[in-house]
Amino acid sequence: MKKILTSAILAISIFAINANAEESEQQIRKQAQQKANSVKTLSGDAKTACEIILCLAAVGTPPTQCIKPLDILHSMKPWKRPGFLAKCPR
Repeated sequence: MKKILTSAILAISIFAINANAEESEQQIRKQAQQKANSVKTLSGDAKTACEIILCLAAVGTPPTQCIKPLDILHSMKPWKRPGFLAKCPR
């Protein structure tokens, strides 16, 4: 009798844990979808600042898409660069 009761409790526990894991996974997917829907497209200085940061992070030779952003960076006065790059949201 103890074995049957123990087996039943174990089976119910495993079922409850599995159901809880599936519910948590659904919540995570829902949160990820909400974040994806709330993503905004950057424009203006914020976009340019982010492009410059990405281009500066390139390993080796930057891709051709980086020519314009890096030209903008190099045309700035050195003391204005940190303030401009701070326009890229984190």
